[in-house]
Amino acid sequence: MKKTDLEKNKGLKINNSLKQAGANRAGLAPKSQRQQGTGKNGLLGKLLGKAVPQEKSED
Repeated sequence: MKKTDLEKNKGLKINNSLKQAGANRAGLAPKSQRQQGTGKNGLLGKLLGKAVPQEKSED
């Protein structure tokens, strides 16, 4: 009768692992971007498909 509890635990574990994976990715991305010299546009540039640097160039 505790199948619901087990299912809830499974869901929580999956969510936690996904959150941790996302946090790890977010933590690693800026470092590699900073090494390339694009620290300001690191995550934003990646998320926007490097549209930010192009806009700044036009400005």
